[in-house]
Amino acid sequence: MARRSGTILNGALPNGAMTAVLAAGLAVALSGCTAITEQPRVQDAVAVDAAAPATTSALSGSWATGYPRLTDLVEAADVVVIGTVLPGGRTTVIEGLPYLDVRVAVTRWVAGRAGVTGTLTVRQTGGVIGGREVSVEGDPVMHAGERAILFLDRAVDGRRAVLGGPTGRLVIDDDERVRTLPGTSLTEALPDRLSAVVAAVRAAPPSPTTTPARR
Repeated sequence: MARRSGTILNGALPNGAMTAVLAAGLAVALSGCTAITEQPRVQDAVAVDAAAPATTSALSGSWATGYPRLTDLVEAADVVVIGTVLPGGRTTVIEGLPYLDVRVAVTRWVAGRAGVTGTLTVRQTGGVIGGREVSVEGDPVMHAGERAILFLDRAVDGRRAVLGGPTGRLVIDDDERVRTLPGTSLTEALPDRLSAVVAAVRAAPPSPTTTPARR
């Protein structure tokens, strides 16, 4: 178990169990936090974008499932899309642990389930609580305007989650270069150009649980 100053949390987070420590000393108790049918407390209209608070806290932990190769991500994903994060993230606190729901405008389907277009709601562990931005180490909070290739799990209650936290989120910079996040479990070197990454994803075997669209 990872230990840092703060309260130790034990529980299953989306896409895998995580043992987490809220380093800023936010007092919480966690038990079965993925049960989003429980009654959460919601901070209304919490926008996580360029104007987000400068004060940040980190949850320390590890994802239960790793994806060392790009083909592992493609095989596990329900759908792979390129999208842009829209303004107006919303933080929900469930048993003391924050979850951020952001809207992502799909700009391009890449692989997996057909017909995934428009705007998706993506849930990430983290958010804004009491003016403090909280994120899992290596998996920074998604901000408005961010473009990324997203490897997404099946939708649950209208929301999707990114596979493996930071692993299934490949950020696209302004020059069309693609980069992994610090907390990624990918050990395979990826092409740095968007077009090359898309080609590599489409060349990988699709998930056996999805019906790929025509490429």
